[in-house]
Amino acid sequence: MKLNLLQGPGAVPGVQHYQGTDSPEQRRDLEKVYGPTWKYYNKTITYTNNSNGYRAPEWDQVDWNNSVLVMGCSNVHGCGHDDEDTLPKRIERKINMPVVNLGANGTGLSYHVENTNQLIAAGIKPKAVVLMHPMAGRFTYFFKPWFRNISQWSTTPLEQAMWNHYAYDDNHVNKMQEINSTVISNMWRCPVIKYSFDWNDHMIATPAFEYDQSADDMHPGDETFDVLSTAIAHDIKQAI
Repeated sequence: MKLNLLQGPGAVPGVQHYQGTDSPEQRRDLEKVYGPTWKYYNKTITYTNNSNGYRAPEWDQVDWNNSVLVMGCSNVHGCGHDDEDTLPKRIERKINMPVVNLGANGTGLSYHVENTNQLIAAGIKPKAVVLMHPMAGRFTYFFKPWFRNISQWSTTPLEQAMWNHYAYDDNHVNKMQEINSTVISNMWRCPVIKYSFDWNDHMIATPAFEYDQSADDMHPGDETFDVLSTAIAHDIKQAI
């Protein structure tokens, strides 16, 4: 099976102990702030990415049609979490079914529209799809021969100008979020379960609440994912 997903941004294939905003410098600073009682103090976190940059098995080893797919940004990829502590892994243990982590750092919904297109073109028919909405306002721009994920954190003058233009009007940003979310759910021929941490999305996705932070002190932590994975697991069981 040929599968040509977009390369997961910032995710180097193989095994690392730091990734993205979970950097050695950030961890050392946080250890000084929180001290030895911090749960991540001197803790080794393992990030294992496949050759496409995702925290998943190699694509030819995935039982796609008997799996649940989870799509989203770094919240799904699991920045600041060990391989076994990501949101998809927690869901997997609670539904006793393979769950494929298709989270990619820094992405918006337009990125996952294209990945949905590629997955469906490859004949993949999962049991269900969980769409964890990334922050609204992010978009993927397809330069030739590569692409860039543009957001308020983009650093080059061109990308900053592109984001300022795209996000100039909140109505446009929210409408594009709704359109992309609807496109994804309409493309799949299986249940699509939507959650979002963004209050602006709560007319189109179930609210998710953040209670704590992961090892980078920026992304949702263990308590958040325990609660969220329980809710999502319940929804999956009801849907399939």
